[in-house]
Amino acid sequence: MTIRHARPSDLPALVEILNAAIAQRQNALLAPVSAGDRAGWLDAHPPEAYPLWVASGAMPSGELAEGETREVAGWCSLSPWRSGRGALAATAEISVYIAPGRQRQGVGTALLRHAIRHAPEVGIRTLLAIGLETNAASLALFTCEGFARWGALPDVAQFGSERVGQWILGRSVAP
Repeated sequence: MTIRHARPSDLPALVEILNAAIAQRQNALLAPVSAGDRAGWLDAHPPEAYPLWVASGAMPSGELAEGETREVAGWCSLSPWRSGRGALAATAEISVYIAPGRQRQGVGTALLRHAIRHAPEVGIRTLLAIGLETNAASLALFTCEGFARWGALPDVAQFGSERVGQWILGRSVAP
């Protein structure tokens, strides 16, 4: 498995992975997105400021997982936290998404460790992870990599009649 910066040709696979998470209610998006919806999203993640990394390559067995597209196993992005507020410029929100057939194989851990290691190179000193309280897998991933609970937002997300809270985890990555 290799980790590299996302390319425009990765967009269909990135969207497919995101849509799988939406279908499982692992984030707060309510409807699937298209590659067209996300075209500007790649531009908002230049490698020198707010990178979007892709993990690609075959499974340990050397085979692709069923339904895996373009060998993209997962992706991780850094996004501005409260964009436009200069005092927060060195803080980024981190997102990690893994293809369903590649979950629990170390892809998320590899991407997260890569981001922690390389975030200071683009001026990021603090990472924030925000997730739904129902997403235990993400909570476990970030906690295992040294993120601590910095906040909670009770009942802020609504899925039909169900209200769900969010957790906020944080970690310093300053050298």
